[in-house]
Amino acid sequence: MLILRDRAKVQTTGTGTGNLALSSLGSTFRDISQVVTNTTDTFYYTIAHRTASEWETGIGTLDASGNLVRTAANVIECSASTSLFNPGLVNFSAGTKDVFITMPATRLALSMPFANRRLVVPYDTSGRIHPAERSELYLGTSRVEWRPQTGTTVMPTQHNIVWTARNSGTAAAKAHPALATTSSYTLMRRAEFGTGSTTTGSSGESSTALALASANASLCPSWAFGARIGFGALSGTWGFMVGLSALAAALAGEPSAQNNTICFGKDSGDANYQFISRDTTAATKVNSGVAPAVGDIIDILITWDPVEGMFVEARRATDGSVIVASQTITTNLPNNSTLLSVWAAIRSASGTTAKTLGVARMRFESEW
Repeated sequence: MLILRDRAKVQTTGTGTGNLALSSLGSTFRDISQVVTNTTDTFYYTIAHRTASEWETGIGTLDASGNLVRTAANVIECSASTSLFNPGLVNFSAGTKDVFITMPATRLALSMPFANRRLVVPYDTSGRIHPAERSELYLGTSRVEWRPQTGTTVMPTQHNIVWTARNSGTAAAKAHPALATTSSYTLMRRAEFGTGSTTTGSSGESSTALALASANASLCPSWAFGARIGFGALSGTWGFMVGLSALAAALAGEPSAQNNTICFGKDSGDANYQFISRDTTAATKVNSGVAPAVGDIIDILITWDPVEGMFVEARRATDGSVIVASQTITTNLPNNSTLLSVWAAIRSASGTTAKTLGVARMRFESEW
């Protein structure tokens, strides 16, 4: 769980880029260990050197000894870099530093440039992340949104955007399951795309081509795509894609083989989640190192900016932990003259038991 608490502050004399031993400031402030009581709990921290111009804000945990655990992938901003994308750990020098729980500005749902977008986390009244809901993307000037519809109904036309069912195979279809208290996933309002009983069945949905979604062009406006997904049933081998693609038919092959695509997904032979980018000749994959599992709930963010480039990020919605840290993709980007559509689909590659992709929302925003 992600913890937010007021007046939780300690100090450290630790140095370097590793874990830091923490010590109390007395009765003036609460110790972080008083409010973060489990080693699996996460919290936003700031470390500020009292006499040097060194500081770091990130997502941390406490180990069994009460030390602050820091990782480079979870640093949000710091004095060592001006970048908002993987700025890295600060190599702290000797001296006393204050360490306190905070709420980073880049995690607040306020309007900000597209290039600086991050996945945003809201909290309940106890300061913990809600297990099935996180905040949506910042408002842009042009927005297309997909939400679950009753049964197999396709999302209605919105701003002249038409949504099309992309099913292939026996019983491949979209369903709208009733909410259940079994898990965070079953509590998530979602549509489920099922591959049916055909070995290579597939199910999904896509929008009409979005003129503002063309990537890899200096004159293309900034845009952002966000989605929340999960998995209800998995067996055999399978692949999926959620993102933007020029594909205009049911998913009949590997996601990395679909020309002009930028998505979060995996091929049937991949063991882990991937970010996939393909032009018309080859694909680039960013391997998360994290294997898919039934019940996962994942928030995805893909952004394009003419100056900053293509950035991707994925985190677990249940605790904010990193699946893929925010990073840039520079190779095999979709062709800059091809229009892309919003896409979500899952495809079986073996076995006749249905695999199901749950989608809670998809949103595309552009500055134009």
